[in-house]
Amino acid sequence: MSDDNAPAQSALYLLAHALLQMRVVEPDDLVEAARAVEREGARDDPYNKDWDGFAHSLRLAARDLDAQEARPKLGVIDGGKA
Repeated sequence: MSDDNAPAQSALYLLAHALLQMRVVEPDDLVEAARAVEREGARDDPYNKDWDGFAHSLRLAARDLDAQEARPKLGVIDGGKA
């Protein structure tokens, strides 16, 4: 991922997340869009890996990070050792 693309990837994530929250799109739609971005980007510009970053932004937006099961679980290991 190029640092030059970070603002665009962030904007893409925020837009996709907003559309998901407004129920304009479903998570599966975003995952399919991510596949299309990778596929079309690889076909049109095979040496540019920035397409993977854009696709990753769409996949992140598709995940429900606010869901209880998505939150990390903290626990104590028996005996304090791994």
